[in-house]
Amino acid sequence: RNTRRRRIRRLPSPAPGGMGRSRHHPAGRVLVAGGSCDNGATPASCIPLGDFGAFEGTAELYDPETGKWEADPHGPPRSGMTATRLESGSILFAGGCPPVNYPANCGSLSAATLYDQASGTWTELPKMPAEHSLHTASMLSDGRVMLAGSLSQGLPAQNPVTYFNPASNSWSVGPPLAQARGGHAAVALPDGRILVSGGLPDLTGQSPLGTA
Repeated sequence: RNTRRRRIRRLPSPAPGGMGRSRHHPAGRVLVAGGSCDNGATPASCIPLGDFGAFEGTAELYDPETGKWEADPHGPPRSGMTATRLESGSILFAGGCPPVNYPANCGSLSAATLYDQASGTWTELPKMPAEHSLHTASMLSDGRVMLAGSLSQGLPAQNPVTYFNPASNSWSVGPPLAQARGGHAAVALPDGRILVSGGLPDLTGQSPLGTA
C-alpha cells in the first residue's frame, strides 16, 4: 500500500499542557481550542487565573489545503472541556477545568461557549446548571447535546446529566447517571440511546471503572 506523509506546521501559540479540544470545521478546516500551560511556561496566549495557574485563551484553525494555521485570540480559556459540532455548524465548547498542571489541579466549570463558524465569532452562553469536567458530550437525535459525568481534583466523580438545546441556547437537567464517573466514554447507539462506560471514580489513582 502506498501512503504519503506530510509534516504539519507547529501551532502558532503553544499549548503544552493537556486537553485542548479540536473539531472539524465545516469549511474543511480544523478548529483547535484551549489547553493548559506547563509550569513556568508564559507565552502571551497563557492567561493567569490566580491559584489555578495559567491556561490557553486562544484557538487556532488549521487548513489542510495550505498546511497553515490561523490564530484566533478569542478561544475559550480552559482545558478538559468537550467540543461538539451542532446541526447548524456551530461548535459548542462546554465545561472543563482551568489547570496549571493538568490533571493534578483540575477543578470544574459551568461555563460554555458557542463558536459560529460562519462569522468566526465566540459567544458566552448562560451558565450550565451543573459543573462538568472530564465529561462526555453526545449529540441526540433531536439535535440536543447531552453532557454526562464530571471529575475534578480533590472530589469523587459526580453524576450530573445536562442537556443543551441549541434552538433556544438553553440548558436543562436530566436524570443523573446511575454511577458517578469522569474520563469515561459515551457512544450513541442506533436506537438513539447513549451508552456510557468506563472512566474513573476520582483522581487519586484508583482503578478504572469496569461498569456501564
